[in-house]
Amino acid sequence: MKVAILGDYHDTLRTLACFDKLAGHEVKVWNDHVQDVDALAARL
Repeated sequence: MKVAILGDYHDTLRTLACFDKLAGHEVKVWNDHVQDVDALAARL
């Protein structure tokens, strides 16, 4: 499964215990702020 996380601005998601539940999946985390809808859609 592919998982996209569009708003981990402080880059802390990977430090949470629950992040381990995503092991084995393709996870892409973005840490920047993007308001352009087309840019966000392209990421997904």
